[in-house]
Amino acid sequence: MAKGSATEDDLAAGIRSVGVLSAVTASEGIRRDNPFAASPGRPRVSLPERVAGSPEPERLPPLPVAAPTRKKLTQNPPKPSIEERAIESDTYTDFVTVPMTAEMRTQANLLAAELQRRRTEKRVRFTPNTIFRVAIETFLERFELAPEDHVNSEEDLRRLVHERITASKRTKSPTS
Repeated sequence: MAKGSATEDDLAAGIRSVGVLSAVTASEGIRRDNPFAASPGRPRVSLPERVAGSPEPERLPPLPVAAPTRKKLTQNPPKPSIEERAIESDTYTDFVTVPMTAEMRTQANLLAAELQRRRTEKRVRFTPNTIFRVAIETFLERFELAPEDHVNSEEDLRRLVHERITASKRTKSPTS
């Protein structure tokens, strides 16, 4: 062998003597590509079984957890103003799916975008859901059925609401 050349066995012995990379090569000298794979010639080492008389580690009692406090609800809570409602948008918890036409959805998107552009304070973001919530809330607050009103379909309800809106516009507009 030429001076300065080393065999594979010399390299393996050198690696084993360093100790850092000794896990890469097996003691039998078998080279492995994966240091985490079990070598074919080595038996697996099993963990020692637990002795019956060994004491269990002492377990500490769980820390006491403070019970959450609940707020008492008043029977008639004060109604927040419109500004407070916009800030407290987290209070809406029921999610409802409403089928609608593409035109209705487009109109709500356009109105929400226009409101979004015109706002002067950046605290509240207007979305189509904001439009729907305000529309439903306003309708439920303002619309009342008269004893003579008979509604049998969605179209009847739509007609009745439009009649009431046009009647209220006529009474509010100044006559010349």
